Amino acid sequence: MQQNSQRADIEISKLKESHPDFQKDFEGTYQRLGQWVTDPNGGGIPLNEWNETYDHRRILMAYDAMKAREQNAGAMNQASQVRATVASLPQVRSGPRIEAGENERERYAAAINDMQRLDSVRSIARALQAREDLANANRRE
Repeated sequence: MQQNSQRADIEISKLKESHPDFQKDFEGTYQRLGQWVTDPNGGGIPLNEWNETYDHRRILMAYDAMKAREQNAGAMNQASQVRATVASLPQVRSGPRIEAGENERERYAAAINDMQRLDSVRSIARALQAREDLANANRRE
């Protein structure tokens, strides 16, 4: 019993030397770690097994795992908040704003160019269809 107590004191001093959180508030940090380690959603280690753990290196590994899990949960929460914020933003596209009928005007101009080069019935029909689309777009404005 006395040997275990001496070993625990040595490991406590090593913990305090190794990590500033244990140095500032050993009791509070160790208690919080113990709750996390024995929680099934945390470390999942049985309480009697945790109570038999003296090695400061194992305790530090458990503490680092707890902190990493907390940071990961915080990052996941932050990422979901960012996704929600981005989803609520209006959709924008790069480049100049396209005015109503601009696509139709471009198609009409391209169809006229095709008609002048190819001189086929199909190119004439495309030009006429593009002109009709342009007229419809102008009526909508």
